Amino acid sequence: MNKEKLPSTCIPVAKIENDIYDWEKRHAMILKQVENNQYDVVFIGDSITHFWEGSSGADYGSAVWKKYYGNRRVLNLGYGFDRTQNVLWRLDSGELFNQSPKIIITNIGTNQFSVTEKHPLDTPEDAAAGIIAVAGKLRKMFPEICLVFMSVFPRGKESDSPFRELISSTNAMVREQLEGKKNIELMDLTSEFLLPDGTICEECFQPDMTHLAVPGYEIWAAAVEPLIRRALAE
Repeated sequence: MNKEKLPSTCIPVAKIENDIYDWEKRHAMILKQVENNQYDVVFIGDSITHFWEGSSGADYGSAVWKKYYGNRRVLNLGYGFDRTQNVLWRLDSGELFNQSPKIIITNIGTNQFSVTEKHPLDTPEDAAAGIIAVAGKLRKMFPEICLVFMSVFPRGKESDSPFRELISSTNAMVREQLEGKKNIELMDLTSEFLLPDGTICEECFQPDMTHLAVPGYEIWAAAVEPLIRRALAE
């Protein structure tokens, strides 16, 4: 497809937004890490992934990270405010060069619906296209390993939050395209993060009802643990 016809979500681009940390400095740090170390498990994503580890920026769940990953070779490639186009750029720019992971877990897409002066609201179609583009990039890079794609987590306190339909539609389109593909696992934790009346599980999230809190990270870690153990033959 002609690049000009692709949605912006599918066109690699470096930092778009400023966050509470230095994006370029983090990228340089990651390049040194992958140059000097080998990792078995890789998490890719935005601030929900980044702030789990607590190594830079906010610390929302480092105790859970250490509990599950402190004794494993795990690389956190989460960047605050990143979108699919940023992940594509980072993959093109060396963040997994010379690596041979056994499993990659990706959670990206919620910021396609974070409207700023630098980024408009994406449609679910374009958001899904970006996630699928990330899957295609990773599949080419690592054709034989397990790729886990998390459905975009719910966002917003109430069941009628405008985020809910945007995210639900995006997740449905991603599932339609990726379900059943070789070595791709799709994992949807929506039901774990919502109460029976459709409101969000507040204890699982930070007050912004977007970022996870410790109980939310526990749910995520426990859900992917069987896949990690299988990939690592533990």
